[in-house]
Amino acid sequence: MPASPNFRPPSHQKSRMTIESFSLLSFILHPSSFVVFFSLLLAASVWPGEPPAPLCYGCKKGDLFRFEYSKKITVKQPDEKGAVGERITEAKAVLVLEILKDPGPAGTAAMMRFDSPRITLPVIKLFSAQYDEPEDQAEKSRAVARALEGAMKQARWGVTWSADGALRIDTRTPEKLQDWLKEPANAGTWRKKASEAMVSFVEQDLGVRIKTVDRELLLCFTSLSSGMPPGLSLLRPVRSAPAVLSRSGSKAELSFKRLAPANPGTPYLIPGLSAAHEVRACLQNVTTKKGRATFDTKLLMLDALDEEYQAEVLYTSGSGTLRQELMVEYHLKRLAPAIAQPE
Repeated sequence: MPASPNFRPPSHQKSRMTIESFSLLSFILHPSSFVVFFSLLLAASVWPGEPPAPLCYGCKKGDLFRFEYSKKITVKQPDEKGAVGERITEAKAVLVLEILKDPGPAGTAAMMRFDSPRITLPVIKLFSAQYDEPEDQAEKSRAVARALEGAMKQARWGVTWSADGALRIDTRTPEKLQDWLKEPANAGTWRKKASEAMVSFVEQDLGVRIKTVDRELLLCFTSLSSGMPPGLSLLRPVRSAPAVLSRSGSKAELSFKRLAPANPGTPYLIPGLSAAHEVRACLQNVTTKKGRATFDTKLLMLDALDEEYQAEVLYTSGSGTLRQELMVEYHLKRLAPAIAQPE
């Protein structure tokens, strides 16, 4: 659907930074990536003899788990001439969870980090009154991506890992979002006011902050039916309850899909954009392309998760409209433990 001639992206740098960087910033600050709540307790299938135990995670002090992490978000949208363009944001890394204590009633204390991050950002477009067309700034995009990789390498999260797979983010180092944004802001020459607006948008409107629960990074077996911030509850598709497809030996094959939010079609007012009219976003047409996972019932640990889904987002500003098609690809694969080097 071509963009309305009355709909132009706001030229203010704050809005540009929000649109270009939100998906990656949300991954870095609170790796929930696009959905905050999950599935109901998995019901055991009927099997001959004793029914299989409900699936859950198990670990002990000293364990170290490594996962190959990959998330790719492709956005397709028409420009003002009707030509459809494609913009890709991608993050790859090795997710590491180091168990610090034996499990307790509240869960298991762990330290989380991302090793060897590789980030790809879409080309930054500079909208200026001096030019009729937006100016592509590929070098600046690469500089911001390298700055974000540096921030990820230094980052540490203290988490409580529950048996159902949820991760409560207890601490984050660096703690302040302003510290996370310092180097990317310098690389992108973001204005101080724009950076401050980003902090408010991410932490207050989207609720991406410390002391929240991540149910997106790993496969979970329970869900949370309420408590999401307004932005997330309207814009994030939710995972359905996983279903057991089959069991063979110690492996359980599971399936799931993405569902529209509880109030589909309800628009979300994007705060703080410098536009002539309010800009609203509405999530539409969620379609699951793939939703499979393998769980090791002997080790009590996720082996792999593969997910792909599409969604449409309709933006309105006054009488203007813009429709985006989103494709999200998420893959997680458990790796063999790192080999200890001799001292």
